[in-house]
Amino acid sequence: MSYAHCRQSFFEIFRRQAPVKSAIAKMIKKFHETGSLLDKNCNRQKSVLTPGILQDIQKAISFPTDTVNTVSCVI
Repeated sequence: MSYAHCRQSFFEIFRRQAPVKSAIAKMIKKFHETGSLLDKNCNRQKSVLTPGILQDIQKAISFPTDTVNTVSCVI
């Protein structure tokens, strides 16, 4: 399938401006390398749930009258 055909198909399906040739090429390269178009996981620090933290969470959600926003502020 050519880039022109790919852009035309995109436009016919989504009725909006299709990606440029370089963007399509990057997506194809990414798919061949990873098997997916999803972004890689970002490197973030993993949180650890200690018994104390679990107790705090359980205590915070045990009050059904509190809103989610209130509970998240407490935790």
